[in-house]
Amino acid sequence: MNERQQFVTDENLRVFTMKNYFVDSRHKKVHWNWAAFFLTSFWLFYRKMYLLGFVYSIFTILVQYLIPSSWAVFIINWTVSILFGMFGNAMYLKYAEKKISRICETYADDSARIPEFYDQGGTNLRAAILIPLGIGIIHYVIFQVFLA
Repeated sequence: MNERQQFVTDENLRVFTMKNYFVDSRHKKVHWNWAAFFLTSFWLFYRKMYLLGFVYSIFTILVQYLIPSSWAVFIINWTVSILFGMFGNAMYLKYAEKKISRICETYADDSARIPEFYDQGGTNLRAAILIPLGIGIIHYVIFQVFLA
């Protein structure tokens, strides 16, 4: 067990994710997640994976404009959604393990770690709603101004 893995205990993961679900599915590479499949962008922001959420959002917008065939866009989007449905939990767990390790390396005692787990982990419903909404508004404005 390397130093990073020693910090990622089931208890730390449970506190960080605020769920037993991810602890129970921890060692499965493929574990279906309906939210990641149907609501990929919202799910990424909800789980505080902001960078990946922005990358995914930009990718879907670019695919829409760079690929002329609507069928190709449909197939690409569904393929990406299926991949997130299948591997979303594994991606989130990898993200959570990195965050937990960084927190544990930064804070020596549990009394300081627990508040950080709650702050950096868990979910953010506000971001899940407002960020995709903001991206959609920006996308609409850019489309109306530059591409219409």
